[in-house]
Amino acid sequence: METGIMYGYMTSSSQQKENMDCLSDANLWKHYSQENNMRTASLLSAGICLLFICCTNAKKADATVNKTSLPGTSSPVISSSETKPVHEGWKFDTLVFDRKIHIDNDTTMDAMKVDVSLVYPASSPSYIRLQDIQQSFARVFTGNRKFSGNITVAFDTIVGNYISSAMQYGKEWQEEGNEFINFSNYEETKTTHVDFVYQDLIILSSAHYSYLGGAHGAYYIKYDNIDLRDGSIIEENKLFNPGYENALAELIQNAVRERNDSPDEDEHIMLLVEIPEIKPSGNFFFSPEGIVYVYNQYEIAPYVQGPVEITVPYYKLHSIINNDYAQIISSIKK
Repeated sequence: METGIMYGYMTSSSQQKENMDCLSDANLWKHYSQENNMRTASLLSAGICLLFICCTNAKKADATVNKTSLPGTSSPVISSSETKPVHEGWKFDTLVFDRKIHIDNDTTMDAMKVDVSLVYPASSPSYIRLQDIQQSFARVFTGNRKFSGNITVAFDTIVGNYISSAMQYGKEWQEEGNEFINFSNYEETKTTHVDFVYQDLIILSSAHYSYLGGAHGAYYIKYDNIDLRDGSIIEENKLFNPGYENALAELIQNAVRERNDSPDEDEHIMLLVEIPEIKPSGNFFFSPEGIVYVYNQYEIAPYVQGPVEITVPYYKLHSIINNDYAQIISSIKK
């Protein structure tokens, strides 16, 4: 079994200050006008002065720890200090935007918190096509599988959209005269994290949190798996053979039944839907035990349940898995 490395990231205010790179008004105007034709000139002008890109070098976690765990699994993945990791040569950096966006761009008014953090590979082992991997990171971050811009353009696009949205939320909040919720409690956050690196695979998670009034905020997490052999994002319809949908749905449903029949009540899922209604979500990641499907709040379970993770073991998937991914699976499974 191949060992893997889990990475963590840290940023400091001093690092951010030293590495802050302010984009020019002219470049921002050109970029945002191309990316979002619907954005008004007034919002652009106000948003431009707020946009700073804080580029910080990510600190890589110790690659020789004895035990780490994949997200959502309790089973440890052993990374021995006696074995030279096959993942040396990777370096990940982080782009950070963390600002308060004031109503009408007036610092005397209430402000909404906007926090965007994008982790991306700055360097890689020589056998990796780094540019292709970076392109996939940009596509994951924007949510656009056809996005052709680089990492910086992807970051600028998302930050610009968040600034524009925050200013619109502020305008609506002011017009509605909300007496119960302070606009300064509003928040929108988007963060990516490299959860695991194998020789041929990177597991990347993208978390989004927003609070725009109401009893509680909304949290959403999306996993993407990047094939390091060609830089592509492994989509569900590529991972499985044609006609897989019904067979995969049945396997997921059976896994849910097994959990709810377990004597361990902590394993039980408080379902909002009938089990036969549960379908593949397209939101999954590879683990040593199997393919883990993720269902966010309200997709199949209530808010209090949080994101639900359902593991389908590899041995139950062998008849529908595309053989093109056998190499990746055999290198990470138990």
